Amino acid sequence: MADSQKKTFKAAFSVTFIILISKCFGFLRDMILASTYGTSVQSDAYYMAFGVVSIMAQIVTVCITATFVPVYSKVHLHEGPRASHIYTSNVLNLFFLISILMSGLAMLFAPQLLGFFAPGFDEATSAVARQLYMIMAPSIVFTTISAVFSALLNARERFVPPQLVGFPMSLCIIAAALLFSKQYGIYAIAVGMVAATFCQILIQLPFSHRIYRYHPYLNFRDPYLKQTFVLAVPAFISVTINEINQLVDRSLASGLPTGSLTALSYGYKLLTLVHGVIIVAITTILFQRLSQYAAEGNRRALKHTVRRCNEIITMIVLPIIAISLVMNKDIIRIVYQRGSFGEEAARMTRDAFVCYIVGVLPLGIRDVLNRAFYSLQNTRTPMIYGAIGVATNIVLNLILVKPLGLKGLAIATSAAFLVNMVLLFISLHRQAGRLGMPRTLSQVARIVLASALCGGVAYGVSMLMPGAHALLRLALATLAGGFVYIISILLMRVRESHEALRMLIRKYL
Repeated sequence: MADSQKKTFKAAFSVTFIILISKCFGFLRDMILASTYGTSVQSDAYYMAFGVVSIMAQIVTVCITATFVPVYSKVHLHEGPRASHIYTSNVLNLFFLISILMSGLAMLFAPQLLGFFAPGFDEATSAVARQLYMIMAPSIVFTTISAVFSALLNARERFVPPQLVGFPMSLCIIAAALLFSKQYGIYAIAVGMVAATFCQILIQLPFSHRIYRYHPYLNFRDPYLKQTFVLAVPAFISVTINEINQLVDRSLASGLPTGSLTALSYGYKLLTLVHGVIIVAITTILFQRLSQYAAEGNRRALKHTVRRCNEIITMIVLPIIAISLVMNKDIIRIVYQRGSFGEEAARMTRDAFVCYIVGVLPLGIRDVLNRAFYSLQNTRTPMIYGAIGVATNIVLNLILVKPLGLKGLAIATSAAFLVNMVLLFISLHRQAGRLGMPRTLSQVARIVLASALCGGVAYGVSMLMPGAHALLRLALATLAGGFVYIISILLMRVRESHEALRMLIRKYL
């Protein structure tokens, strides 16, 4: 095994482990919020306000996350460490100023933004949402600074520290819910969220100090900064459209029965668990590798890496989808159903979750393809196809929301992920050359068959235990289905399964 492969495997394992623990804390946080507020007026107001603040923050941070690593890699490779320090300082200082401006605009136009994205809220819910929004708006500045340090650490292959930022987000909100929610209600959660974003900066500073020296430098004419902005404009448009797309979903959900918006958010959070633990870990490391290959002009290595990552994601995600579909009732019951979160809230959340989870595979492959384009310093193509995906989602939302309600909104989102993925794949094939599609399809067909067996076995085991506790039933069904899946992919000679087995044998035996 080559040294680079060993390093990649070790980094991927470490990042996945940290993200998994972070997501466990995140779900503990969501369980506490669900138990405390259920699917209520307060929770609907919070998730709407949080969603609008998130889009304002993402508009700024995407310009960093989509462009910093490729440009930084180029500067560091060709001009050395001092030039890379100056470039980083220039980016940090400029985006700090931009985020302050963005935060001020967010507070100034709070009533208009919330009125636009939540037209279905009554006056009482709208008033709570506006107050929460004003409290959380300063987090835009902290999130932006944190994004610069995360991008810097990823560019220098320090992949673990940026994943630690999830812990303060969970711990601060849990503390706010347990200690202050009785006295201050949902407003305590908003304050906890702002405190969490500030703590995210503090966590990354010690790690960044080892590889970065700050310079009080701001030069709008710097050629690398100009290159960053040229690349950032399409990425900015892309994420703006995507975030607006999410808020359109919430806007339509605000016109459905009370609690629908919260149920939609909780269902989507389960999708982000799979996305965050598996796909983010892979694409975080992948982006640095692809940026390095692009800087070296090594297209062959770039295409090979993209193909293998897509196969690995498919191999891991498809059985998760299969088990989620057959065990959705137990999953929602275990994660959310307690306290104020009753049977009706669980039913709505299940509807959203089942329709969302089928979209996690095209979402993951879409992220890999986007990273490939970003590493080639092409942010225009993801923007164009992202816009087409969003348009698809909005059209399907409007078509499906009446007959299917909440499920229609989730189905539209998953369909949009699929459309976006297909368009990106075709475009990358044209730009970078042949991606080995016939070979990949052969592998995918075997994985699909093995996943179907996995889901069937999990369903059969669950049917044999109708009176068992939900956690025990889910655990045994997952273990049985997972065992059958692993044996199946090994017998069917799925390429990546044998690669993973050889890595584990060499590492531990």
